[in-house]
Amino acid sequence: MSAYDRAKHLGFLREATVTWLSGRFHSTPKSLMFAISLLDRFLGIVCVKDLKCLAAACYYIAAKTTQESKEALSVSSKIIARLCDYQFSASDIVLMKLVVLKKLYFDANAITPLHFIQFCMASLKAGEFLKGTRRTHEEHLRALVRRLQFCAQDYRFLMYRASTLGLALFMTECKQLPEFNWLTVSLSLQTACHIPGRELSICFEEVQEFFSSRSDWLDTKPSLTEQFRRRGSCNSKEKARIRHRRCQMTKA
Repeated sequence: MSAYDRAKHLGFLREATVTWLSGRFHSTPKSLMFAISLLDRFLGIVCVKDLKCLAAACYYIAAKTTQESKEALSVSSKIIARLCDYQFSASDIVLMKLVVLKKLYFDANAITPLHFIQFCMASLKAGEFLKGTRRTHEEHLRALVRRLQFCAQDYRFLMYRASTLGLALFMTECKQLPEFNWLTVSLSLQTACHIPGRELSICFEEVQEFFSSRSDWLDTKPSLTEQFRRRGSCNSKEKARIRHRRCQMTKA
């Protein structure tokens, strides 16, 4: 197997591992992006066979680092081992955590694309650019985080810096806003973040191409509960309808 084939094979394994990590732990986007960043930084130094154990150890570090004090205390290696259906023991996770920290020289801090997305959205909110739009600031942010989670699973976006990918995703979201000069705002943010124009242009085109054939992934239709919440409080008939739909989904 050539070096290119090995790198491509590792990319597919990494993609499967990140997909497993995203679905296994119901964590906050901040913890998930931090864990993926640790995973990629470690794989850039050392290649390991048990990627799932490595991913669990990276999530363990991320949960202890990014979550609040009370939530961080509730996370333990035994809980993570149980969430992983005991594919590896708690001691394996702790040992792998020490290996990761040692290889990274105990420098667990990392800048992820999520930081730049939050920075860009904060700039929009401060400038009151979202006035008159259909969705709120929080809804735009949730849509961007959802897009970022899909991009984080694809190994092709590893070649871009966190700032470049974050701003490219921000541009794809702003481009959909009517009567919004998204290009001027994007150029000002590009200058502030010191992102090369050619790199941003290539990443932006690749992000658009990536989601053009995956529009079904971005179907964020609100649930019945969310729809009723937006219209007002639920009455008894609506609550019964929600319970009936949940029972049907459970049986299916």
